[in-house]
Amino acid sequence: MKTPEKLLKQTIFVLGFFIFLLMLITIIIKSNTKDEDISIYHEVSYEQTAVVTATVYHATSNQCDNTPNITACGIKFDTSHSDTYRFVAVSPDFLNGKNKELQLEFGDTIQVDGTWIYDGLWIVVDKTNKRYTNHIDFLIAKGQFVNKWDSCVIIKKYKSNY
Repeated sequence: MKTPEKLLKQTIFVLGFFIFLLMLITIIIKSNTKDEDISIYHEVSYEQTAVVTATVYHATSNQCDNTPNITACGIKFDTSHSDTYRFVAVSPDFLNGKNKELQLEFGDTIQVDGTWIYDGLWIVVDKTNKRYTNHIDFLIAKGQFVNKWDSCVIIKKYKSNY
């Protein structure tokens, strides 16, 4: 029979192993993603940046509206694979020109730094509730790492051509 101490040590080992695997998969995915692969965008000639608060959300009716599979710009997606799209919602101040640091449009690509696990390129396709300002929200699948980051840097990398 296993003692509680041995069971705890085994549980910690298994959790550590899965966290290590998640980190490894993230590194592999990031190393295989090239900015040149995004052909419908053009690079912004000057860098627009902002420091934001970042959180995560799931494509569910209790966190979105009654059509969680349709983004604010009208893109329909499979909610069972929402983590594969790299979609992000931004607060309305970024979309309506009220944010002095950074103006965004649906379809723009931003680079996010400061979250560790969600750093990288994300496509702006949704907007947060109007009560938020200077805020982004990563669309993730249930079971993925949930957190809040108070000082993330976002950089506008590509502007949509549509």
